[in-house]
Amino acid sequence: MADVVWLDQAKDDILGLFDYLYSENPAAAIRYIDELEGACEGLSTFPLQGWIYDDRYRSIVVRNHLIFYRYEADQNKVVIVAVIDGRRDLSRTLQNR
Repeated sequence: MADVVWLDQAKDDILGLFDYLYSENPAAAIRYIDELEGACEGLSTFPLQGWIYDDRYRSIVVRNHLIFYRYEADQNKVVIVAVIDGRRDLSRTLQNR
């Protein structure tokens, strides 16, 4: 099994999403974040399950969000880079990551 590591920006993405959702519906926020985190943990078993986004990232979809990650096979590590709403300009958002 691969280790799953979150970059600080990805942690910020998920915390911001949680704060936004929590203000509207606390129970739904907890469920949604648990679903996102569960999908990321699932990458430890199947790190190549995501589709190839570009030469740097793979991605999986969870509802409205895309989770971008790198699989570093030589270190047996999955690096979560970003959690982004799929309706945003993805290339622009990922440009600085």
